[in-house]
Amino acid sequence: MAQLDIATLRQNPGIMVSGLARVCKLEQKIAKNDSHYLLIKLANITGSVPALCWPDRYQGKRDLKVNDIVEVSGRTTLLPDNQTIAIRLRDAEQITSYADNPVTLLPLKEEYNLTDVQKFIAMVDNLEISQLKDLLYRVFADEDLATTYLTGKSSRGYHHNEPGGLLRHSLQVAEIVARYRGVVQDYQLEIGIVAALLHDIAKVRMWYNRPATEVSAPILSHDLMTTEMIATPLKALEAEWKDGAALLRDCLNYKVCQKTYTHKQLQVPVIINIVWSADQASAGSDGEKKVLNSRKVWKKHYKQWRQNYYIYDPPPIAQTTIKKLVQP
Repeated sequence: MAQLDIATLRQNPGIMVSGLARVCKLEQKIAKNDSHYLLIKLANITGSVPALCWPDRYQGKRDLKVNDIVEVSGRTTLLPDNQTIAIRLRDAEQITSYADNPVTLLPLKEEYNLTDVQKFIAMVDNLEISQLKDLLYRVFADEDLATTYLTGKSSRGYHHNEPGGLLRHSLQVAEIVARYRGVVQDYQLEIGIVAALLHDIAKVRMWYNRPATEVSAPILSHDLMTTEMIATPLKALEAEWKDGAALLRDCLNYKVCQKTYTHKQLQVPVIINIVWSADQASAGSDGEKKVLNSRKVWKKHYKQWRQNYYIYDPPPIAQTTIKKLVQP
């Protein structure tokens, strides 16, 4: 089932529509004729629209909750008070098995970098291994987790510390991993891409991405919470593909796994090193970029957010050019 195209509804009152959306708000209302009805705010990445649920005409699920993903059908209508478009709901059924990317069913917010969000959606949907795609769909079906992932910071001050930095960093790591196609087997590459997208997922719980009242463990390393946060989807993957789940775990816990592999005298799978190196490259390059953008010409050594940097200058291009010109 395709998502409900809310953006086009304003131009089409009086037509039958159907599609997927997320329940964002539920409110009991009383009409001018004293009839009771339920006002539902439906939303996805294409926009939001009010939906009217009249008890005598509605045939769908009665106990809808906020954050439910639903398949709806009904007819568009213009509200007489403010001439805005709405949907008179005929049916709404909750969806628990995701055939479409649940990120497309998030309410579109101003904080989103739409280019990065679209890149993320495309990267997930282009995965060829259905079990890995299903795992990501399960993880990002949680609205709070997905919203924070798309809008949160990747660190307080070291790298990608701007709103949306967590998504941007994860995408960069995944894009670097994707360049190794042909170096490792295709199924390992896709596991690496999924690991890249999820390797910092626990940062949605870190104190710099949560209101102060919600912070429960500000000193806990996010690395220790990653597999805990995706435990249920990971268990579902393990039931279908045991080795795939094992390799994904090792990729997500590479700091621990490298020691374990060394202790057991086993060769670390190449894809684990690729994910680790890609993470270091993305984080380090952004940290260096911030230093270079704020550097003073005369200064060579910088301390930036507990990181020490020494600036290596590029070649003196102007002088090199002059020397070439004066050579006989």
